[in-house]
Amino acid sequence: MPANNTSLFETTIVALATPPGRGAIGVVRLSGPRAWAIAKQLFTPANPQATLSARQALFGTLHAPNHPVQLIDEVLVLPFKSPQSFTGEDVVEFQCHGSPTVLNAVVQACVNCGATPALPGEFTQRSFLHGRLDLTQAESVLDLIDAKGERMMAAATANLHHKTLQTALASVCEGLIHLQAQITASVDFPDEVDEPQRGGLISQAHALSQQVTALVASSQHSHWVRNGLTVVLMGRPNAGKSSLFNALLTQDRAIVTPLAGTTRDTLQETLMVEGIPITLVDTAGLRDENTDVIEQLGIARTWEAVARAQAVWMLVSSAENLTIDDTAAWQRLEEKFPHVARQGLWTQVDREATKPSPLGWIATSAKTGQGLPELMEWLKAFVAKQVGQTAHGNAQQQQWVLTQRQQTCLAQCQEALIRLEDAFSQPSLPLDFATVPLTDALRSLDSLLGRDTTDDMLSSVFSQFCVGK
Repeated sequence: MPANNTSLFETTIVALATPPGRGAIGVVRLSGPRAWAIAKQLFTPANPQATLSARQALFGTLHAPNHPVQLIDEVLVLPFKSPQSFTGEDVVEFQCHGSPTVLNAVVQACVNCGATPALPGEFTQRSFLHGRLDLTQAESVLDLIDAKGERMMAAATANLHHKTLQTALASVCEGLIHLQAQITASVDFPDEVDEPQRGGLISQAHALSQQVTALVASSQHSHWVRNGLTVVLMGRPNAGKSSLFNALLTQDRAIVTPLAGTTRDTLQETLMVEGIPITLVDTAGLRDENTDVIEQLGIARTWEAVARAQAVWMLVSSAENLTIDDTAAWQRLEEKFPHVARQGLWTQVDREATKPSPLGWIATSAKTGQGLPELMEWLKAFVAKQVGQTAHGNAQQQQWVLTQRQQTCLAQCQEALIRLEDAFSQPSLPLDFATVPLTDALRSLDSLLGRDTTDDMLSSVFSQFCVGK
């Protein structure tokens, strides 16, 4: 724990714990040694015989400090006694009416009684510092708040409630400590403890390295699970991009007209597929002739969207043949954006005069729904390829969704274990040379789990939280 924890715990903090703005209910949270005392200054129970009691809700009124006639709101009060609270401290929560004016008045009344406005993430930071959560669990709180899809939510919930990451690393930590004990004993007590066999040490180090490597590999898709994937719809004007966009979203989000060039800018909405948010991007039609300045800017933004995408659907109307422009656009995709998955869509097949679709293209109609199930299957396969094959609820195929900080710590541990195995493999090196990479590996895991932290690191982690969490 940081050195200034004592002074931190002496303060009582307050903040709005629900999103700002108008709502049915807003929650103001107090945490710290004076939380209950402040609540007693502000709260009068409806039942005169009632008193604040841990984990028992009370209905009553909030008023100005020590002025029962100067009412602020009717509230429900939930008191928690240390250490049985989220932060591990005395906590009081006021459930108020969700008026910003009322909630601001409640927070100000608490401040007038001696509370300090909470910093971003300070409630969760106190929970970590009191040992209620490890650092990865604290980060999972933020992941739950920010979760954009079901997979992110499931991974964050699993780690928050079951310490899945700590559990996965437990055997690695134990293995490293066991190696450390063998080396230390033989170096410090050479007359009593024989030097362990190099072959056995190499095998142990290799097994630990394989465990960490597997964990790194299973978390390589974390970015996509966190942030989702982007699919761009592109093609010539009137190829049916906006119609398909609306059909997949089941709402008229994009304007559709018979006029070419209706879409002048990119338009995007999110579709959930296999628990992953898919951002669909409708774009300006591609053409070179007779385009005005605004349409040219729209086309430029189309290619900018492609550069940021993970997949592109190239749409061509089935009433027309593939043109030189279509072929050139497809070739540009292959040459300039090889990292982007590509799929051709043969659109508007509900029309009378249509031509057979090219090999491998999906025939679609936004009007009749033809081809939409195939498109959804394509999206599911695309998600599986990008974010991994992990099935929901399959404990044997746990998918790790790690933060960048956690991935960096794991990579450092992986590199240290490679150096450790190399040190064991060189008979000319004294055995105690291995203690450096061994210590580095342990330190990286301690940093990942929050066992070895600095003020700067904690500030970096918790500053990402909203105020009140």
